[in-house]
Amino acid sequence: MGRNKSKQKKGTIELSITTIVVVFIGIVLLILGVSFVQNVFSKIDTTAEKSFDQLDTFVEQLGIEGSFSAPSNIEVEQGESKIFKIIVGHDGLVPSPSTFVVSLKRTQGEAGTATEAQVKAKIIDDTQKSIKSGQQINFPVQVIATKDALLAVDGSYPSYSIDVKVLGQSESYESGAFQIAVVPSSGVFGGLFG
Repeated sequence: MGRNKSKQKKGTIELSITTIVVVFIGIVLLILGVSFVQNVFSKIDTTAEKSFDQLDTFVEQLGIEGSFSAPSNIEVEQGESKIFKIIVGHDGLVPSPSTFVVSLKRTQGEAGTATEAQVKAKIIDDTQKSIKSGQQINFPVQVIATKDALLAVDGSYPSYSIDVKVLGQSESYESGAFQIAVVPSSGVFGGLFG
């Protein structure tokens, strides 16, 4: 009887060691698998991001007609910000290279329009850039709306004028304007439930 108990204990210990080894190998394989999948997805993400950046550049080069391009209407959610680009092209009618200066000025809105403390647009890069004839440059603009910004109702939109000048010249090279429509926030779930 004593001998059988000894064999049972030995068998139990061997079974326990085998179980531990199998679990350890399983955990190692799981970690290797997860890191492999994570590596593959990070490479896919990087490749997709580069592709979209190249596509944006290509579209911007195709999209400019003449020497100036900017959206006329910008929609931003309460409590959010949005970035868009003002594109200026050197048409060759001014000396080459030339330094272009872009400025924004808020124009007076109607009654009921969100205040500048609630909705604001600003150029988030250098406001002066030099290019040669035939080239174009981007001036990124950020629009910010506070959580309590008044919603755009019946045309009561804050608006900004855009003025592009060539450094050293008094008259405008190009000009434009855009309106900002503040819309309700879509919430945590992106408007899926309400």
